[in-house]
Amino acid sequence: MITELYLSDLHIGLEPDGRLDVLPGWLAAHPPGKIIVHGDTLHLAESTLAQVMDTRDWRTLESLARQIPTEIIPGNHDYQLEKKTGEALGGCRIIAPYVDKWDCWHSHWHEFDPITNISQWWYRAFAHYFIKTPYQLLQPKTGNPVYLSACQVIHTNILNRRRHKIYIGGHTHLPLDMIIPDLGIELWNCGDLVDSFSAITREDDNQLRLIFLNS
Repeated sequence: MITELYLSDLHIGLEPDGRLDVLPGWLAAHPPGKIIVHGDTLHLAESTLAQVMDTRDWRTLESLARQIPTEIIPGNHDYQLEKKTGEALGGCRIIAPYVDKWDCWHSHWHEFDPITNISQWWYRAFAHYFIKTPYQLLQPKTGNPVYLSACQVIHTNILNRRRHKIYIGGHTHLPLDMIIPDLGIELWNCGDLVDSFSAITREDDNQLRLIFLNS
């Protein structure tokens, strides 16, 4: 049984609309006790909140949140939601990053990315120039060394600042289940619902598993 389903980088408002159509059927077959979205639920870099909420994908998430308790941790593309921490949006509860009882840090991981500390307009220009579809750029024929290097910087920053045993997040769009026994630390990245359609489950044996929703 899945006790918690961890998602990230839904980017609702980013075309094509309808990417979340993969969720209702999968969740009906594998109902979790709770859904936690680890940032960038919304794509507010180029869209307004009103535009995002007028999409098919937002209506899908709203419908799911009425059936399954759903929480949203704000990311860099929906950072405006930080002001609404503790409030509800479309049935989803907005929460701050947190540590759970398994000493697992839940966040979007953009706090470990030096690029997001620069101005928003420069960040958007950089991201659009280098990473139009992040997960696809990791494929052998289109691998982008700038993007791969940025992912490595983020992972290194987590390791350098480590305070917890497990880190679960998103931001890089890179599905990841990296266990480092020598350091006693685990890095888990949910991936996204843009290209990889990946997620992480915590099951009733408390084990984490990286899964792909459309496989």
